[in-house]
Amino acid sequence: NPMECDTNNPSKTVNFRIEPTASEIADSHAYLLMQIRSVDSSGGAHRVKVNGTNINDNRVPDLPPAPGNSQAWLLWMLSFPASLLNIGNNTLEIERASNDNFEVGDVVINWREE
Repeated sequence: NPMECDTNNPSKTVNFRIEPTASEIADSHAYLLMQIRSVDSSGGAHRVKVNGTNINDNRVPDLPPAPGNSQAWLLWMLSFPASLLNIGNNTLEIERASNDNFEVGDVVINWREE
């Protein structure tokens, strides 16, 4: 089921684990793929945080709205420093920054291991 960010739920946090199959995460870029819909970009920048660090701060536009205000699902991608990820427990937080109500479908985070 999609995760809704709305008046009653302005922020959502999910936990995920990176299993210790490698000695460390490579010092490179990780990237996040997020399926979103019903985003209104006029309300200000929504925040996407990995382990408490805002990964879309001043580097990319806000989450994009669907063309023509449709209800289409969009795939949004953002690269961020892989050093923000921990082997073991991690958090991903999506925080709405206005009166915008939107949905988040699937989220994938990719990284390289050494």
